[in-house]
Amino acid sequence: MMKAFMKFAVPAALAAALCAANVSADDVIKAGHEFDLADDDFADGTYHIGFNMDSFRDEDDFIADMYTSLYYDIVTVANLKAGDVIEGADGADITIETIEQDGDTIEINGGTPYGGLTLKTTEDTNGWYAYSDEVPAYLLLGQAELEFADTVTLNIYSMDDKKAPTGGYDKMTVTEDEVKSTLESLGLFDYYDPVRTCVDLQDDDIVEITISYAP
Repeated sequence: MMKAFMKFAVPAALAAALCAANVSADDVIKAGHEFDLADDDFADGTYHIGFNMDSFRDEDDFIADMYTSLYYDIVTVANLKAGDVIEGADGADITIETIEQDGDTIEINGGTPYGGLTLKTTEDTNGWYAYSDEVPAYLLLGQAELEFADTVTLNIYSMDDKKAPTGGYDKMTVTEDEVKSTLESLGLFDYYDPVRTCVDLQDDDIVEITISYAP
């Protein structure tokens, strides 16, 4: 059973941006989130998470940092203009000064690396997604207490044969009480961030963990 908690306070940067722009929260163009942490249950599917070894409360469950990608409606993006205020990749609000589009990429105020916002789209998506350093941007929504299924599939994608003994990809099935020890033995990261780490949930239990490792 899933428990969600620890909704975070409004970041100082967000509060400052709202004051500087002199707009109410209702006037800010908000990004869509993949899920609502306040829901009693997560729908079956894939979620990007962050955790470290201290996240394990015991051998079969742990507390995960829950992240969401940020997406924006096609029509909303098409109608953006200077002076609009939009939620950025880090959750802070951005007053739009410039908008530049090059094919499937839009740079607002120079893009994410310059304090603006980079948006990308593909033929397979129905909206624009926030990016940072050429990878999807993920926003921390809070934490949730998750449990493992009786058996869990670990998928390890790696350029290091020591980390993925089969040569770039390793798939193993472990019991719920072996997840922590298996990850400790691999020693991939101090913190498994949402760019590299996702889990598949089924009936609120983790049934699969996928980790990408590039030394």
